[in-house]
Amino acid sequence: MRRRKIISFFILLVSMGMSASAQQGKECGTPAPANKPVLTAAKLQRAENQRLLYTSPYPLKVFIRVFADDNGTNLAATEEDVLRQFENMRSFYNAHDICFILAGYEVTRHSDLNNMNIDEADDMADLEGYVLNGCMNIFVHAVLYGDDGTLNGNAYGIPNHFLSLVASAVSSTTNLSTMAHEMGHCLGLLHTFEDAYGEEAVTRSGSCRDCEDDGDLLCDTQADLDTDLVNASCVYTGSSLDECGVLYLCEETNIMTYGRRSCRDHFTNGQGARARTYVLDDHENRIAENALAIGNANLTVGTSIYAARNSIIFIASSFTVSLTATANFSSRSITFSPGVELKPLVGYVHARAGTYCQ
Repeated sequence: MRRRKIISFFILLVSMGMSASAQQGKECGTPAPANKPVLTAAKLQRAENQRLLYTSPYPLKVFIRVFADDNGTNLAATEEDVLRQFENMRSFYNAHDICFILAGYEVTRHSDLNNMNIDEADDMADLEGYVLNGCMNIFVHAVLYGDDGTLNGNAYGIPNHFLSLVASAVSSTTNLSTMAHEMGHCLGLLHTFEDAYGEEAVTRSGSCRDCEDDGDLLCDTQADLDTDLVNASCVYTGSSLDECGVLYLCEETNIMTYGRRSCRDHFTNGQGARARTYVLDDHENRIAENALAIGNANLTVGTSIYAARNSIIFIASSFTVSLTATANFSSRSITFSPGVELKPLVGYVHARAGTYCQ
């Protein structure tokens, strides 16, 4: 592990106080874009053009990488916990015509990335070296933090195609939504309490209405606050007023809020429509085909992903996976032909047949 990282993490712990409970850190480290992410007419038209090419629900390919220390210890999360949260995420998006295909899963030994500092340039360079461009990437770390403290998750940008989660958010049986929350940022969703472009007014009519331009830029989410004043019944108990003197209603149960994580259980229709626009426009190369035919190839190095909604069929007379190559196949059905040889020396082959998208 890098010496400077040990020192910086020690300083972080000292700054948090004698008890870890003294400062919870930030729920999410994802920054708001410097430029307001408006759904322009051109963007909406590009998404509409793409919509005609694909069958809904739109299947996004996802690769999950779980870190461990260099010696294989301190695994950030069990496969059981990761896949349980993956299913939670899928269920939240199903109602909005977005689904996810598990295109690959791998454990990687890397002590520095298992102790991930999002504000350290070396860590970011190392992490980006593992990002696969043709899919959404989910990274799971034992420790996740930045200059402002510990984090549950981070999507690094809005939109983006990779995100990080901390082990405790993945292992939790009450927090079902952090993976879906960070994926929401990757799909163009802002925090419901976002104020980078102006504080949103509660009213949806009259001179105070500003929901299209302020807050999260959506009018079917309430004006929200970054607050922990949400009780066990998932009700906001604060008394703050907006700039027009109206009591905040808040979004206690929305997945893109903070509040109480066990309360978060849905996206609005407006959030779903916005996310679909980003899927079809910004992530078009990460949408799986309905059927995939694989031709001749000789894979000796690197990671290859083959994912389809319904079927993968080999039409190859010669398809070989050998040496350090890794290959992942995911679809409802996978048909191998006689010309396929799967014999990696150091790499691996995973073939998953499952119903990910109806």
